Amino acid sequence: SIGTSNRFGPAEGDWGGDGVGDRSRGGNFECRGGCGIYVGMIQRLYAFVLFCFVIAAFSFPSAAAGEQIDFSSLVNGISPEVVGQLKTDGEVLRFDRAGIGIALAPDHPSLTVIRRENDKLQPDAMAEGLYLIPYARGFRGISLELYNITREISRIAQVKYHSDRRDAVVPLFDNVYRVRSLEDKRRVDDGRAESIPVFDSIVMHMKEVNLGSAYYEAQFVYDGESLGFFVRNLTPLRSLIKVVDDENMRISIILLPTELGYLAYGYCGVRLSNRNLVFGMMDPFSGFYKRLYAMVTWMKNSLHGTENEPFIGPELDF
Repeated sequence: SIGTSNRFGPAEGDWGGDGVGDRSRGGNFECRGGCGIYVGMIQRLYAFVLFCFVIAAFSFPSAAAGEQIDFSSLVNGISPEVVGQLKTDGEVLRFDRAGIGIALAPDHPSLTVIRRENDKLQPDAMAEGLYLIPYARGFRGISLELYNITREISRIAQVKYHSDRRDAVVPLFDNVYRVRSLEDKRRVDDGRAESIPVFDSIVMHMKEVNLGSAYYEAQFVYDGESLGFFVRNLTPLRSLIKVVDDENMRISIILLPTELGYLAYGYCGVRLSNRNLVFGMMDPFSGFYKRLYAMVTWMKNSLHGTENEPFIGPELDF
């Protein structure tokens, strides 16, 4: 079986099954002479066929890259008005100011990870969004090329946003690069994968326009249908004061291929340090949503070869 052990990736169980190790004997069957040779051959053949079946059952088929999930099945728990707005505008977003929790998550097992992490984090500010991303030419599902796009984290530095404080369009992130580890901070290339792993993680450095330099972990999770991109801060985020302690911010994006394009779900949750001071200095709901939306825009631009700037629309009123 394939297993993962990580702090906020997929569930701690494993993808696998029960072993098969029993060879039963027939009740009244009696074999004489050379029959035992044939029985042995049959048993070995049976074991080989069973082994091939088990390997096939727990390997992702190559056709999975082009498979799509029915859009209506993913949004069947979301109000028709919100779904209609999503289809018209291409995106919807909400800030959880009322504290009702996650409300826009698609109906898919991959969202279990985000729900579990949200419950554990108990964020002071949480924002989420749904996005319909049209397929680029040659893309129809979760492919190796798409996976490698999500690994090009150095390109996050190309995304800009409108700063209300500065009244100008400025880069949100700068000096974005991958490092060997939190202990060994030597810079390394983004790198390209030769196949899509079930799970992988990297450590990266980012300098954020308002919260300074910090190190983050990015995890990649592939379940055969969806591709998940999970980010958390490994070191504190600071402005004039500590805003977020280490491991208290989560940004998650899950890509689900449908007949309408990629349905992307984005989540940002943050547990604040100096909560009252931070709320007095900024609106953490919109402030941290900008970071999530910058990463969604980075993925869109990388997929389509564009340089669009993030433009955040109105939030839903619940």
